[in-house]
Amino acid sequence: MEHKTTIYQNIITDLSDLSENKLEKVHTFIKFLLYKNKETDKKKEPKTLNGIWKNIGFEKILDINAEIKTLRKETSDNILNRTFE
Repeated sequence: MEHKTTIYQNIITDLSDLSENKLEKVHTFIKFLLYKNKETDKKKEPKTLNGIWKNIGFEKILDINAEIKTLRKETSDNILNRTFE
C-alpha cells in the first residue's frame, strides 16, 4: 500500500483534472465517508482503567486516605530537607 502522503498527493493531482460538477460529487462522497467514519468511531467500546489495581493489595489498607496523606507528607519532607552540595 502506498504511503498516506503519496496517496494524498495523487488524489490532489487527479482532482485537478475533474470538472466542477464532478468535484462536487467527490466532495459529497468525502463527506459521506467522514460521516460513516464518525459512526464507526462511536460504536467502539470506550477504554476504561476500571479494575486495573484489583487484587494488588490496596484493598487491604483500611484507611487509604490517611495512608495517602502520610505518604504525601513524607515525600514533601524529603524533598524540602534535601541539601545540595
